[in-house]
This record gives sequence, structure tokens and C-alpha cells, in this order.
Amino acid sequence: MGTWWRKYLAGGRQALAVRRTRRSGRPELVTGGERAAVFQAMAGYTHQDLLLGGPLWTRPLVAELVRMAPPG
Repeated sequence: MGTWWRKYLAGGRQALAVRRTRRSGRPELVTGGERAAVFQAMAGYTHQDLLLGGPLWTRPLVAELVRMAPPG
């Protein structure tokens, strides 16, 4: 018997409602300003313009873009 079914049997439809909670784990390593700069670079350039290669923006390419950005 699945988890959702046990929840339903125990509490009805209300038990199945999605409860949003904060993710546990590490906080973000970039600030809001750094994130904005990365998004602006992604919007203004293609990964090929920045000589990063690959067919589209992937997580590893975004990580490389972040590493390329000057500290600040």
C-alpha cells in the first residue's frame, strides 16, 4: 500500500493536500545580485558566445558561467 493511500485512509482528502515547507539543507551559495548577473548574462549571450560549448544552458554550463564571473 502506497504512502498517499495510507494518508488518504487516515485523514481523507485533506491529508493529501500539499504542504509547502522550506527545503532543508545548505543555503544558497550565491547572492541575489550574483544570481541576477548570471541571468542577465544568460539572457544576453549564448553559451557559444562565451565559448562554453554544448547545445543549451545546462547545469554544468551555468556553473562554469558562475565561475567565470568576477567576484563582487
